[in-house]
Amino acid sequence: MKSRILSSFLLLPLLVACTTSGSTSANSPAVDQTEIRISREVLQGYDAYLRRQLPLAFAVGADGRGYGYTYCDGMRCVGTAQASTDAISYCNENYGGSGDCAIFALGRGQPRKYTLVD
Repeated sequence: MKSRILSSFLLLPLLVACTTSGSTSANSPAVDQTEIRISREVLQGYDAYLRRQLPLAFAVGADGRGYGYTYCDGMRCVGTAQASTDAISYCNENYGGSGDCAIFALGRGQPRKYTLVD
């Protein structure tokens, strides 16, 4: 009986740490909620991003036809701010559009509002 009580007290700080570590800090970028237009190809890319083990940030080109994203393979994951910067950089580098990429979603959180374009 004593060991159960003691182990419960030892686990309590770990449970508290796990629940608070997922909170967003003031330095974490927020996802803009302005509606954007995206193509079906970008939406397919977003679906592939969500299938990753630990998706971090997904960026979309200004005209909705290009994208870039970051994810973690479980080893040394970067923080949200760095992941967002990297996703925007990948989008701007790999997409020959306007170069004005912006964050569409962070992790598996709610993405920006969007409409599909042809």
